[in-house]
Amino acid sequence: VGFKSVFGASNEPMLISHAWKFRFHVPGLDAVSYITPLWITDKDLPECISKQISTYPQYTHLYLPLKFQAHTPEANSFLDQVIKAVDPCILLNMRQLKKLEIVDERQKKVTIIEKQIIGPTKLEEQSSVTFEDFTFLNLSGSVILLHTSTGYSTFRVYTCYINVANYIEQGRPPKTRLTIGFPCEKDYELASTVYKGLPVCDLGFNFLFNADFQLVTNRENVRENVPFNTFIRTHLSALFVYLLLNDIDLRKDFNRYCPLFNIYQGKHSSWWLLMIDYIKKFINKYLPLLLDIPTDKNIRYLNRDLALLVSNEQLCQCANIYVINPENSFTTLERLKSFQIQPVSIIDVLECFPQREEILINAFRQQFRLWTQQQDEQWWSQFFHHLSQMMTSEISLKLLQIPIFLLQNDGPRQYLPINNNTQLLLFISNDPKFRMWKKQLTLLQYSSESERIALIKTNQIQVLTEERMIEIIRQHHLQLAVSSQLTDPDVNLIEEIWKDLNYLKSHLDKINKTPPFLVPVIGTPKLTPIQNAMLPTIFGIDMRKFIHPTTALIIDVPYNNAHQYRLLEILQWEHCLLEMNCQKASILLPLN
Repeated sequence: VGFKSVFGASNEPMLISHAWKFRFHVPGLDAVSYITPLWITDKDLPECISKQISTYPQYTHLYLPLKFQAHTPEANSFLDQVIKAVDPCILLNMRQLKKLEIVDERQKKVTIIEKQIIGPTKLEEQSSVTFEDFTFLNLSGSVILLHTSTGYSTFRVYTCYINVANYIEQGRPPKTRLTIGFPCEKDYELASTVYKGLPVCDLGFNFLFNADFQLVTNRENVRENVPFNTFIRTHLSALFVYLLLNDIDLRKDFNRYCPLFNIYQGKHSSWWLLMIDYIKKFINKYLPLLLDIPTDKNIRYLNRDLALLVSNEQLCQCANIYVINPENSFTTLERLKSFQIQPVSIIDVLECFPQREEILINAFRQQFRLWTQQQDEQWWSQFFHHLSQMMTSEISLKLLQIPIFLLQNDGPRQYLPINNNTQLLLFISNDPKFRMWKKQLTLLQYSSESERIALIKTNQIQVLTEERMIEIIRQHHLQLAVSSQLTDPDVNLIEEIWKDLNYLKSHLDKINKTPPFLVPVIGTPKLTPIQNAMLPTIFGIDMRKFIHPTTALIIDVPYNNAHQYRLLEILQWEHCLLEMNCQKASILLPLN
């Protein structure tokens, strides 16, 4: 019984226990009177308690004659507070005390609190067990029924001993006892969570613990930053998680017992918050076991926005992700968030696709790829919509490695082409009919506006405008002008050059004609700047035999001797080449 509580109630407390009979009297001659026993005999016992003592001689009796004047508001208020302050959970921590009986003679009212041990818990009793470098001795659990005036309450109570090293606190017994109790009824509200026999303080947890803490003077908190208290605190954190893991009844209800880590900031001192951090660390480490899911899986909770894009089974098989649905689980969304578990994200969906560089072929990912190719435009539109909403540099790089792109070959979605020689230049065009001919450029198609937005947001794919295309052609021709290909172009390069010029022909009004574009010439396998070459036709007529002898190179025009070209097309070519400053032919006609 608390020293301060005793003398707060009485100036002459009396204790009778078998042969031991003594009292105290304060204030005495000096302060030592608080701890100086005054021995008494049966004759000194007041009549009001002598009958009670003789009836129950086997018990220990503590008599506290109130220091307040009887029947005053002050005395009544004190007695009311005493009755209200009696916490039934005190009995959970007691090894011998099994019953509290409060007889209020003022109202002829009796308050009884009784403890009954029903049996063991599901936790197997162990003489010694080590968990996370913490060793617990004589660990056992009991199901205990507390009977009060308001009804019955059931608790699972676990006790153990821990060794206390001498360096923690000298002079202390080598072992100390720990108790943790869990209320079974979901509507039971604990009045206190920290006990040293009697209640100390309330941390707001849904479990209670008792230990031989060193307390502050007013007994309303634990002395913080004391090595022994810190030692107990860390052991209690580990014991709490060990019990959740190893008692199936607790594990089923761990959602209620486990502290919500994100709501205690600012409510408790940093010393108690460290206990929550320890619990959080252990919980996160063993969370798969608590949730009864495979330990090799990454954990996510259900994201309904993405549920139509990918199933939980696909995420499990393809991305090694186990998805928890809070609505169908014994845990809650708030609890999962407190464990820092993330919702399924679009990155997780991307992980379901096979990457180009995968060393080991994952059959499930290959099946997922085939499955996505069978999905309609609405599915892909939603897919790219979520991508655009969550686009990051990480997502952008992942995109380039998976088969989700529409190329201009009108085939199924596929990987980007491999270009080992030069950097892959990726574009989309606002003209759906536009077709790319330059090998160093990859033109991607899109089936929806959301796909277009997502591709642009990658910062890896540009919109190919007319001005950008003209600039690309110009840069390519400038590079060719200083390369070995200038004097030894292959057939494919010559074909590409004429396709370049054909594009420029359609955009003459936007061309800066000063930079030299290249053209093939007749009689030599090389390319030359168009300003150095001569146009061989006039109105589509080949004038080479009428050209004044010259050293100028003759343009090997694509329409010469080609019957598929109509006159209008030929005139357009002549106009284009002349506008791009090719040389005009000097005609030498015979007199006839």
